[in-house]
Amino acid sequence: MSRSNIPRLSRLGALLVLLLLPTSAPARDARTLLEEVLPPAIAEYERALTLSDRDARLEGFERARLQFQRAIREGTAENADLWTNLGNAALGGESLGVAIHAYRTALRLDPDHRRAGGNLAHARRLLPDWVPTPAEGGALDTFLFWAQRLSSAERGILAAGALLIAALLLSVGIARRRGGLRTLAVLPLLVGVALLLTGGGTSLDTMEAVIIVEDTVARAADSRSAPAKFSEPLPDGVEVTILEEREGWRRVGLSDGRDAWVPTASVARLGELP
Repeated sequence: MSRSNIPRLSRLGALLVLLLLPTSAPARDARTLLEEVLPPAIAEYERALTLSDRDARLEGFERARLQFQRAIREGTAENADLWTNLGNAALGGESLGVAIHAYRTALRLDPDHRRAGGNLAHARRLLPDWVPTPAEGGALDTFLFWAQRLSSAERGILAAGALLIAALLLSVGIARRRGGLRTLAVLPLLVGVALLLTGGGTSLDTMEAVIIVEDTVARAADSRSAPAKFSEPLPDGVEVTILEEREGWRRVGLSDGRDAWVPTASVARLGELP
């Protein structure tokens, strides 16, 4: 990968993490950790950018990636800047799957994060042409992301309210023969259904995942002796949906509708550190 295509790290964005932490006792521990880990991680990343020797450059990005992972694991996992910087370090280290996974996680935390969105688009272009990529999210995707922040009880209450409004609009529209009211009932109906879909105990975040191991053989069944499902292995960076889990295996769906079994360790859910 050309060094000119490796994203510059946002020093300000990373250090702002320290200012966003609350002041409770556990947060002070997280703050101390980030104060220890972030500056060396940023310095390691920036040093790697200057290296001309490929092996030394990859080692530098790998050290930066591990430090960012430590900050996320032990400090805060809810900051899109940290995940974006982790993705940048992984991209510099040519770990495309980890990079795409990190950018996708950052965008789950902040759908409007411009650096994560731009870097994700760049990383996807590095995948082989035959790899299917998800369509860009629309308004419903944005709403569903917002709904995941609510508790199950809150989603249930809002869903009931939305469905009640839809029923009232529909009944009044039918009684008074007003087509506009019947049409208007569609919006709260869709909102209610969407809230119910996100309240069933399996969030969208836990189903969406990324292949993180290079040349993962996708199989027709949950066994290493099962035949390969596709003509070639899946490269790291393929975005999938987890459809089923068995011991040591996950059945994943690609965005083009195909599905296959892969080893559990080959795929990471969004928000799940590799």
